[in-house]
Amino acid sequence: MVSQVLGSWRHRRQSLGAPYPRGAYLRLATYYFLVYFLINAVTTWHQFDHTTITVWSPDNGVSVLLLLESSLFTPVVLATSMFVDLFVSRSPADIFSIVMSDFIVTFGYLLIAIVLRDAFKFDFRKATYANMIALLAVVPTSAAFTGALYCGVLYVTGALPRVDVLTGFKYFWIGDAVGMIVLIPAATAIYDIGVNRKGRALFKPARLALACAVIVGMAPLIVVSIEIPNSRYLFSLLFLPTIWVGIAYGYDAVALTLAATQLLLVGALLALDPSLDSFAAFQTQMFILAATGQLLGAAVTEREDATRNLRRQQFDLARVTAQATTGALAAAFAHEVSQPLSSLSGYVHAARRLLTNQDDREGAIAALQKAEAESRRARDIVGRIREFVASGKLDVKDCDLCEMAARITSLNSEDARTRGVELRLETPEAPLIVAVDKIAIEQALNNLVVNAIEAVGAQGAGRGQVWVRVSAGADHVWLGVDDDGPGIAEEISDHLFEAFETTKPTGMGLGLTLASQVVTKHSGRLTVRARAPRGASFLIELPRHAPCETAVSA
Repeated sequence: MVSQVLGSWRHRRQSLGAPYPRGAYLRLATYYFLVYFLINAVTTWHQFDHTTITVWSPDNGVSVLLLLESSLFTPVVLATSMFVDLFVSRSPADIFSIVMSDFIVTFGYLLIAIVLRDAFKFDFRKATYANMIALLAVVPTSAAFTGALYCGVLYVTGALPRVDVLTGFKYFWIGDAVGMIVLIPAATAIYDIGVNRKGRALFKPARLALACAVIVGMAPLIVVSIEIPNSRYLFSLLFLPTIWVGIAYGYDAVALTLAATQLLLVGALLALDPSLDSFAAFQTQMFILAATGQLLGAAVTEREDATRNLRRQQFDLARVTAQATTGALAAAFAHEVSQPLSSLSGYVHAARRLLTNQDDREGAIAALQKAEAESRRARDIVGRIREFVASGKLDVKDCDLCEMAARITSLNSEDARTRGVELRLETPEAPLIVAVDKIAIEQALNNLVVNAIEAVGAQGAGRGQVWVRVSAGADHVWLGVDDDGPGIAEEISDHLFEAFETTKPTGMGLGLTLASQVVTKHSGRLTVRARAPRGASFLIELPRHAPCETAVSA
């Protein structure tokens, strides 16, 4: 049943008027009614002054979730709230007051859903920092607006005395805000676990044991803070485990932990039967706790996702580079070198036959001369391999070199740390926009950074440094990579950018060649110089305004 609900929500985000499959609509409406009914059967235990106002309203969060799915569910939300108010909450207000107040509340939920979905592009399926900011910005404001209208209607219809309007507004506001701010992120976590299959790591035995220990440890703290007078401040200690869960396990774990904390708090409050003012005070603290934990969890999860994407891109970049290099070498040798080698073999065979028979000395010499020419041609073909770069045309677009340098630095930061190398980035504060082929220049810069990290890390001292620098002049921009490694050996310094020149045992000697040729295609140049007292400095110089070469044959 749960999987069907989650499956029907997988790809739908619809506004008012958009078509909705009839079967899915009826299914979601039925599930919503059952959940709303069960929640209200519990929350009516603590109603304010014989009204339907409570200081804990998770049913409102369920309503907003349904309206986020589609505004076409508005009649379902209105009809359900009227049915529950009449037959479950048993409000003493007359039918007119109930109908009017339910219209106001439903309108408020619809407003929240529309603002979140259409103005902030909110999607409860995504555990992002931007989504949490939108939720925290919209929910308290909209709940206050809805609460003011709701209490106003109750006052006008005589269902709420004038002296109780402000108190009722306060309870309504706190109940709605806390219900939404706890339930909606918990729904995101359940969606992540049930549909995106992210719960495998979350539900490892060790992590489950820790989660149970945290929840069990929270229970007595909540009870003590409620039961003992003047000890409400103890509830603030719950920030410690909440922050730890958010940092250690991210958004899904902290959202579920906060939902469990809310249930523990409400259970303790119902069991100990404190005053509504005390209930509201704890719910206010719960709102602050939930906002803090979920913002932190969203930031941690977003960073983890970005790190995974960077690693995936690094892997893809390495794989594509390796495939391109291997393919180019194979094609060059197989297609080009086979021809002169075949001819050379034929000429040598003919010369040997002529010399063996001793019947045509001049013919043998001519065959050997042709063989010599073919060998020179094969050598020239091998030399041309160092000129190859990725096939196709340059895709020249405006690009921020500062952002590019930051991206490459971040891409290689983990490898640098593993090798004991400190990787630093120095860029101007303002963006530096230049028209280049972003992928090609990124690959060239990445080759330089990787070489520098490997050179410094090979020393094994664990104190090496690599600097990635971006600077600009009136007519040129520069991307520099400096290191304090062993420097460039004299025997290869004069032909460092030639193909197959390398000091690494497993290297192919193509990285600097590719980088040099990419820069040359951009009408720039790649230079290297020794640093004092040790190390090397590579500098990519690109014209700031000159047009780039836009097409080069592979």
